[in-house]
Amino acid sequence: GDVYETIQSAVDIAPSSQTTIRLLADTSEKVTIGSGQDIILNLNSETLLYPGSGENVIINKGNLTLENGTVSSTGGKGMINNNAGATLTTRNVSLAVTTTTPKQVIYNNGGTAYISEGTNIETMSSSAGAIDNHGGTMVIENAMIVSTGTRQGVYNDNNGSLEIRGANTYISAKPDV
Repeated sequence: GDVYETIQSAVDIAPSSQTTIRLLADTSEKVTIGSGQDIILNLNSETLLYPGSGENVIINKGNLTLENGTVSSTGGKGMINNNAGATLTTRNVSLAVTTTTPKQVIYNNGGTAYISEGTNIETMSSSAGAIDNHGGTMVIENAMIVSTGTRQGVYNDNNGSLEIRGANTYISAKPDV
């Protein structure tokens, strides 16, 4: 397949049909999935790092499957912002916030999120929980979520729908779930 200098350059030319983008090496950048796009981001055992620009690492406005690697952040607004109308699926991925200042690992803002199949989410944040579900639909299945900061592991507002299932689901947080 074609080789692109950045993930975003590959996303920008992706057709509306499902497209797989495979990371070839660790990279540091911000990625935005547009409305109407259907992207499988195969991290290929590599790491997508926080770009240091005070932004989310990933903004999803379309359909995003994130798999097979690591996304890591040490600052910024949060790691993944899943917008209204968007769908996020994670599997076999590690999402780690390694400082106390950033916001949530996943902010589901009216979208649909499936956190499943070997997803490990860890945060040290003292300003937001690991996952915030605001007015969206979220299913957590066979995933591990650990918040060692001062906030919740999973927050679901009154307008959100949250289902936690699976014998291998583990959620740990200092204050509550």
